[in-house]
Order: sequence, then structure tokens, then C-alpha cells
Amino acid sequence: MRSTNNRNPLLLVSGFGIICIALVYGANPHFVAPLVFGIEINSIELSNVFRAIMGLYAAFGFFWLSTLFYYRNLQKPAIISVACFMGGLAAGRLISFLFDGFSFSFFIGFILELTLTIWAIIDLKVKRNSKSPVHSE
Repeated sequence: MRSTNNRNPLLLVSGFGIICIALVYGANPHFVAPLVFGIEINSIELSNVFRAIMGLYAAFGFFWLSTLFYYRNLQKPAIISVACFMGGLAAGRLISFLFDGFSFSFFIGFILELTLTIWAIIDLKVKRNSKSPVHSE
């Protein structure tokens, strides 16, 4: 029986969350993009962009989740990638707010991304201070 001692809630939340967001972007961009983003997908190229984003997000999500069940020795790199991925999204949104204007719906995403970035950084500091190779709870 597998131990649940090394399950990291950050990786669980980030993994499932980003896979859900991936499906929003790419499962049916012709239907979802007008509803969520207020834009029409009127070319193969734009549809391809949304599906590429879906693939990128899903790949990270599956990587983060895989470290919970199979590749526990990769949890630290997974947490670093959460910090980089979510921090990059939050930074991009902040730049957009400054140059393009404020959007409340994307502000919610910004808060979530910033929260996950801070959580990942704290988790890494806790790991470093405990000298533990995997997260223990």
C-alpha cells in the first residue's frame, strides 16, 4: 500500500486546477472563447493557438500530479515549475493591467496565480529548512 505522507497539496491543487483551465482553453475553443473571453475563433491559426495552450497547460498539470503518485523524487522541481509557471502568468497579467487596462475576471486569475506562486515559494523554503527530499505532512 502506498503511503500518503509525501502528497503535496500545492501540487494537487495546481495540477487539477491547470488541467481544468487547459480544457477551458482547448476542448472546444469555438464555443468557449466567445463565452469566456469575448472573442470569436475565426481561423485555424487562432484555434491552433488555443489548443497549443491547452497542451502546454495539461502537460504541466500531468507532470505536477505525477510527482504525487509515481515520481516523488521530482516534487522539488515540480514545485519550482509551479512557482515559475504561475509567477509568469501573474507577471504577464500585471503587465497587461498596467498597459491594457484592468479586467476584473482576469484579476481573479491574477490573485489565484499570485497565491500559488507565493505558496510554492514558501513550500520551497520549508523544504530547504527541513532538508527533506520530499514534502512531508
